[in-house]
Amino acid sequence: MEDLHVAGGLPGFLSRIPDLLHLDRPTVAHDTLREQLAGARVHDDMIRPRDNPVANEGGAAVLRGNLCPDGAVIKHIAAEPHLLAHTGTAVVFDDYRTMQRTINDPAPGITADRVPVLRGAGPKGGPGMPEYGMLSVPDHLLKQGVRDMVRISDAS
Repeated sequence: MEDLHVAGGLPGFLSRIPDLLHLDRPTVAHDTLREQLAGARVHDDMIRPRDNPVANEGGAAVLRGNLCPDGAVIKHIAAEPHLLAHTGTAVVFDDYRTMQRTINDPAPGITADRVPVLRGAGPKGGPGMPEYGMLSVPDHLLKQGVRDMVRISDAS
């Protein structure tokens, strides 16, 4: 958020999309959005113009299917392209502590083709919404050069 602020903040961002806004509508400050954005500037390429995006599509997608009948969100832009279509055997962990205790043990047979699944870590499984969603690549796979793999959790 600090980087966004330094680059121009919300006014800088809004100045990049004027054709999508109702600029002449009054704001709570009694002037128009056009007047508020008159001095808006973008100071670096953190806030990119639409004709020069970082990627050709958005960084997140909503999924539906047998694993997520009510929907789920994937940050697919962070995944290596070869992982976006994957078939593999699930290795299921029913809670975060069990996963932490055993994920680095080669005995459960976690390979780069298998899919670690963490259950019970979302809003119903933990107190609130714990930050358990970042499942790490097991140490024994990192030593083999694996830097990314499919991982699934019900956490944030």
